[in-house]
Amino acid sequence: MKNTFKKHIGRTLSIFLAIFLLLDTLPSLGVSAATYEHIRSGDFGYYVLSDGTICLDAYYGGDEYLNVPSYIDGYEVTVIGR
Repeated sequence: MKNTFKKHIGRTLSIFLAIFLLLDTLPSLGVSAATYEHIRSGDFGYYVLSDGTICLDAYYGGDEYLNVPSYIDGYEVTVIGR
């Protein structure tokens, strides 16, 4: 009975350890939120996404109406927002 209990505890701990190690690898797989460097270019602020395109997240100009460019600094604009 004592050996069976130890085996059960050992297997349970092994399973928890395996799950913990698996969850620990998720950030390296791109599952977690990444921190992006904010870049300012002219009147626009943006950050580069993992696919090499950019998200515009700021406008520093004073125009009421503006044209959003398709490319900034050689990066394609694919997202507008935060």
